[in-house]
This record gives sequence, C-alpha cells and structure tokens, in this order.
Amino acid sequence: MMELMNEITSFEPGSEEEKAVFRFAIEQLLLLLSPFSPHIAEELWEAIGNKPSIFEQPWPVWDEDAAKEEQIELVIQVNGKLRSKSMIPVGMSDDEVKKIALAIRGFRR
Repeated sequence: MMELMNEITSFEPGSEEEKAVFRFAIEQLLLLLSPFSPHIAEELWEAIGNKPSIFEQPWPVWDEDAAKEEQIELVIQVNGKLRSKSMIPVGMSDDEVKKIALAIRGFRR
C-alpha cells in the first residue's frame, strides 16, 4: 500500500483520462486501507464523493498478467559485498544466470 501511495503522490494528472486513473488509484487504495483503518477510510470515501459506504464495495480484483515481471534485477555479491547489478529476463535457467554473473565482472571459479 505504501508503494501505491508513493506512486499516487508523485503522479500529476493533466488530461481527463489521467484524472480518471488518479481517482481509480485513490479509490483502490481506500478499499485496501478500509480493513485496517475503517473509520478514516469511510470518511475519505465520502469526502471524494462516493456513496454508498466503502464497506458495500467489492474488493479490488487481482490481475495476474498486470503483475507479471518481464525482467528481474540480478544482484551479485561476493563475501557479502555488492559487486554488481544486472537486469535479466524472468525464467532464465540457473546455468545461464551463473554465466552472466561470472561474465559481468570477469569472475572466475
């Protein structure tokens, strides 16, 4: 929820479409917040002009495809010290990852 909040606060909507996205993000955040802080979530829900109660709204739906990562960050450490970082495709085999890690800094076995 904090990551979503950070993205929302840094977002500056310009067009009507961006304003609709901004409102959607705020509403989803309030829905996620409502079980933890029901009173303030309800107050904020009403303050942005929504009726009926936030507790009569459906829970946000999870979209597996939207959450898929295409790349991950490979962090290379030697003796607990950060040596390098590299973006690699998801699903790469362990052998391929090892080759990349060893080639990044010219490490040898």
